Amino acid sequence: MKDNFITETFCLGDMAMHYNPSKQGEPITVRGREYTHILGEGGMAVVYDGGDHALKVRRMDLDSNDIADFNERLLLEGEIGKRITHSHVIRTYGVVPFEHEGTPNTAVYMDKYGSNLVHALNNDKPLSVVLKALRDTAKALQYFAQDNVGLIHRDIKWDNTIYDGKKWRVGDLGMMVPLPGSPLR
Repeated sequence: MKDNFITETFCLGDMAMHYNPSKQGEPITVRGREYTHILGEGGMAVVYDGGDHALKVRRMDLDSNDIADFNERLLLEGEIGKRITHSHVIRTYGVVPFEHEGTPNTAVYMDKYGSNLVHALNNDKPLSVVLKALRDTAKALQYFAQDNVGLIHRDIKWDNTIYDGKKWRVGDLGMMVPLPGSPLR
């Protein structure tokens, strides 16, 4: 059974946000499917509700100097993320380059999850919740450090520790760097 704080906040990666079921955004069309309902927005990306999945895309109002870098980060997040199967890492299962009004963009398909650790801490959750989050995050970091994986996350923080109703997961793989010799390079 999920804790009630899960339904109050939706978080993917660097975006801690409140779920707003009535918010409509600028329509985005990816692979012939139009997305209009925004789950949340962060400084670099917008997350759309795809029903059974979430779709993370670069914000359209970013400075043009940041566009190529962020598209590359989203591409990396999607490509590495879909090859990671650890139970304490958010699953991504596709990445699609597309154009919106003539501007290149990248979409990452991923599972939707609940609240992040910032929300849990702000709502005075017991120490046992925080300790479980730290244990589960450590399991993900241990997985990343294995020789057959060889990844450095580079953006571990409370916002990127996300609860799915049973366990805490690490999200926002866009800053991840494969180590030399990693099979995920």
